[in-house]
Amino acid sequence: MKKKLLLTMMVFALGLAVLGCSDKKKDDNTDDKAKVEENKETKKEEKKEEEKVYNVGDNFTFKDWGITISNTEVVDNITSGSIVFSPQTEGNKLFHVFLTATNNGKEKDVFLPTRVFNNDVYVEVIHGDEELKPTALLGYGSEMVGKSIEAQASEEGEITFEVPETVASSTDELLLRFKSGNDTVSVKVR
Repeated sequence: MKKKLLLTMMVFALGLAVLGCSDKKKDDNTDDKAKVEENKETKKEEKKEEEKVYNVGDNFTFKDWGITISNTEVVDNITSGSIVFSPQTEGNKLFHVFLTATNNGKEKDVFLPTRVFNNDVYVEVIHGDEELKPTALLGYGSEMVGKSIEAQASEEGEITFEVPETVASSTDELLLRFKSGNDTVSVKVR
């Protein structure tokens, strides 16, 4: 009987020791995670400070592209001949961006490819914490997403984003952000 009692007490003590060690590790892990999150926030803030923000009408260079945003508008739909492009979600609007893109590279390249790899340039609309991707208007002749442009040539066209009514009617700042790898450049469009 004494052996069973002694064995039970040893197992219980071992269990407490393991439990005590695992709690310590969890606390250490939580501290480590907090430090990592803090570092991420610091890096984000530093990056925001470094990022240049342009205005509509400014000409800027990003990677091999010269870009000028000439105008923006919010519309219910876009008509091209007999085709009408409307938002897929009822109540949403289309945010229309008019721009010129110049391929400053040495080879023909695709501006804003539909499938982004490595350091391809892509674009999004930033409204607060929301990041909205462009809406590809298949068959729309002025569409710049996926547009192939010869080296040293320029093309005028449009990028369209489907945005919620709350974004469309808001007076809050709206940014158009071009990204490639870790590099970004923004244009204040509202």
